[in-house]
Amino acid sequence: MRYLYGMLIALTLLSCDKTMEVVAPDFDVQAEKLTYKVGEPVKFNFT
Repeated sequence: MRYLYGMLIALTLLSCDKTMEVVAPDFDVQAEKLTYKVGEPVKFNFT
């Protein structure tokens, strides 16, 4: 029985694809103004 479990675990680990390609997100962030007063709400625009 141990042999069967060992084979199943080995097949599971060997069948996984270990390479994964991650693509960087493409976005831009801008504020409505360049300067703000303390306590003033800031609005950001994401594109």
